[in-house]
Amino acid sequence: MIVSPEIPTEATEGAMVLPAHLRRRTCHGQNLSYSRIFAMQPWKSIKPDLIDIVSPEGEVRSRVNGYYGGSTFFIDDMNVDVRPGDEIRRRLPNGREEAFFVEDPKFYDSHFGKHYQVKISRRGTFDPKTGGLSRYRLRS
Repeated sequence: MIVSPEIPTEATEGAMVLPAHLRRRTCHGQNLSYSRIFAMQPWKSIKPDLIDIVSPEGEVRSRVNGYYGGSTFFIDDMNVDVRPGDEIRRRLPNGREEAFFVEDPKFYDSHFGKHYQVKISRRGTFDPKTGGLSRYRLRS
């Protein structure tokens, strides 16, 4: 059992105590206690990207902040419209766009709060509005 300073001593008798440097963390410039790390949305420690959700027909369904985590995008905007077969596009610092194929978007309402976890596979990097689902049209 690992002990945090927020747990009463009588409940932790005989448990291993975390060193001070492991009990304190920072996120967006805030000091967070060990227990608060798990109460927040852990993907918020990643800088969000402005992403486009593009339908197979080339229509931009949603433009939201998304948190890229390798094989998953985390989205905490409940107005997003994302479906299997869609494409997610994020702008890279060099001006090109990275495109991902949406495999499995799932909604969660858990202790991390309401959010979507979107399983993706990488399609490649393209010039803006080319490659992949390139016929961009904003939905009106």
